Amino acid sequence: MSDKKGFKETKFANFLAKAVKAVPDLAEAAIDVASGDLIGAVQNVGEALNLKTKRANSSEITALKLEFEKLRATFEKEMYDLEIKDRESARNREVDMAKAGKSDWLMYASGITALGVFLFMVIAVILNSKFELGIDDSPLFHQLMGIIEGASLSVFGYYFGTSKSSSDKTKLLSNK
Repeated sequence: MSDKKGFKETKFANFLAKAVKAVPDLAEAAIDVASGDLIGAVQNVGEALNLKTKRANSSEITALKLEFEKLRATFEKEMYDLEIKDRESARNREVDMAKAGKSDWLMYASGITALGVFLFMVIAVILNSKFELGIDDSPLFHQLMGIIEGASLSVFGYYFGTSKSSSDKTKLLSNK
């Protein structure tokens, strides 16, 4: 069974209920939550509280801002924990494949393809700047560059890990 709570039962929902009374501008954050955009909601709440604090420095708004910062830190920690579990799951999969004496050819093929296409894209950009091929004006080219870069970053992240600033990791781990 899933231990997932309904949104109304979350700390963020309770915070929004209190904060909307003090800062009516937070209605936009509620719309983001309803559409499933939690990260957008968190950003909107932070911006609205910062703006309200600049206008009127009441103790209620300051307390809400402090509570929001705590909730945001908790949210970031939970997202980081999920990322770690996902990475750990991928590592366990690789270890289990190695113990079984098997290799996943599809994983290698897709990784090599993603990195090969990324290399091709880098070469195309270099050649375009040298020989003015005209491909850098195309919106499609820019979109493909973004997609290919994202795929390559995923491959590098899977095989070599990702990096997040050490101070952020230290701060998150000290809050356990």
